[in-house]
Amino acid sequence: MWLALGISEAVLQNLENAIGFKGFAWYTKEALENLYEIWISNFSDFLKTPRT
Repeated sequence: MWLALGISEAVLQNLENAIGFKGFAWYTKEALENLYEIWISNFSDFLKTPRT
């Protein structure tokens, strides 16, 4: 499994009961709300920028 994740020399590689998880902290309600606010702010700033 570690090789499938691209982790060939992982510390947990030799532990029989170790399970590797991909990061999913960005998927919490609070994190998604924060992302939406950032996207809206960035898009709003983009629209306010004068074009040359």
